[in-house]
Amino acid sequence: MFSMKNKGLIFVSALSVQSSIYMLLCTVGIGIGTTTMALGGIFYGENDKSSLESLLSLSVKYALLIITIIAVILIIFAPEFVRLFGKNPAVFSTAIRGVRIFAFSLPLSALSYIFMNFYNATQKLKYSNYIGFGHSFIFLVVPAIVGAYLIGGDGIWISFVLSEIFTLIGLFLL
Repeated sequence: MFSMKNKGLIFVSALSVQSSIYMLLCTVGIGIGTTTMALGGIFYGENDKSSLESLLSLSVKYALLIITIIAVILIIFAPEFVRLFGKNPAVFSTAIRGVRIFAFSLPLSALSYIFMNFYNATQKLKYSNYIGFGHSFIFLVVPAIVGAYLIGGDGIWISFVLSEIFTLIGLFLL
């Protein structure tokens, strides 16, 4: 039905839609992470360990609550979100599937941002840099390449979820 070139263009268009939705929705996790860094830096400078622990606990709790609700809404209303960014029928079903799979990565992504900013605020730059590099590059690119080879476009969508899982597992191991 579609040539390989057209399939590639459809996937790139769907990825653009997913990326636009991500930029819209990830602001919550980034915002909580940035607030965690600002307050964490103050508490760290004051050597207030109990406030640091409380800050991290509250940040994780509220980020997971808010982002999980957003992810569920995104899964349910994926067609409506996709329609905001275009009406190309060839791209529509691919973009919806990608957005729904991607939604599962949002709560984990929020955790990555919180931990990255928390470690940055507490001068644990090795951990912060690990999260930034793992989350945005190595744990995203390798699963995307392998996934695309093994199962096609869905492998790339799944790589977003795997990136977050691998980053957090690696952080736990560190």
